[in-house]
Amino acid sequence: MCLIPVFFFQDEDEEESKLWLELAMERVMRAVDASLTSMYILTSPNMPKRIYLEDVIDRVVIFCKFQLVNTIYPSFDPVYRVENKGGKSTGANGRNGEDIKS
Repeated sequence: MCLIPVFFFQDEDEEESKLWLELAMERVMRAVDASLTSMYILTSPNMPKRIYLEDVIDRVVIFCKFQLVNTIYPSFDPVYRVENKGGKSTGANGRNGEDIKS
């Protein structure tokens, strides 16, 4: 599997941008299908308790939260869209590259 940064395709034509987006969405959908499959198995009747792995449940929840915040919500609500100006990312407290630590 080859990872190519998103900014690589910013100067390409619209056709290639659509293909790139379609490929990315296909990968996300495969991951969603895998998460759903694992949850279906875990919630089936008479499942032994040793099948319930905390790590699997945690990863499914983290994946769902990430996709909601970074993919789904920004697609439908402009409040969730983040635009970085000057190439610097903003942390949770608003300062460049720093997050709030508890």
